[in-house]
Amino acid sequence: MDLVSELDSRCGGRLPASVKEWYSLVDSVDILAKKTSDHPVPLEELGKVFESWYGGGRRDFVAEGYLVIMSENQGVCNWAVPLNSGEEDPPVMVEVDSSPDCLWQPFADRFSIFINTIVCDWMDSIHLCAQDTPLTDQDLEFLRGQFKEGYSTYNWPAKQTYRFSQKDQYILVWAGEDQTDWHLAADNADSLYELVRTVWHCGSLSDSLYETDDLGSIVLERMRDSEHHV
Repeated sequence: MDLVSELDSRCGGRLPASVKEWYSLVDSVDILAKKTSDHPVPLEELGKVFESWYGGGRRDFVAEGYLVIMSENQGVCNWAVPLNSGEEDPPVMVEVDSSPDCLWQPFADRFSIFINTIVCDWMDSIHLCAQDTPLTDQDLEFLRGQFKEGYSTYNWPAKQTYRFSQKDQYILVWAGEDQTDWHLAADNADSLYELVRTVWHCGSLSDSLYETDDLGSIVLERMRDSEHHV
């Protein structure tokens, strides 16, 4: 019996089709591990009982109807697929700092969205970031009008994570109740400058943006110089 069949057997034949398809791919867990700083559960360990779960003793999540698939790199949260949803492409849930009790909350509407966001969020480089004021409805509508909106995820690392793109430009927005974290990326200086100019008026980004590498520094200096000469 192969590992995926063994996993399905451990799950009582309840392994959803999309989950089964993903883990049937060669190196599926390694692909995720290379795209995130978090820790996907190895295929051979999926569905097994945790002998010691955050000091709360033995925990059989499969018996509770969940397949734990990944843990955050510092153990703050864990992700799981519900096994009793009856859906071929089920949602993914997250518990955040609620162990050992585990309060599962929605993270992604579908397992395929979970995989997509894990793979695509890990950009080659994030050039500019900001910790800014809470995202306003006005700024959200502006972003939706200027960029293609991607999938949203929820409850980690913020109440809602928005994704926007245009050509080679990417925006990741962690929208929390008290602040918004922005992450901006593009393939080259001119494209990044165009992106910064587009979102410059959102929130207080003109003050809060900071560089994470040389390209970001060059573009941010260019942008602020242009503002001074207006």
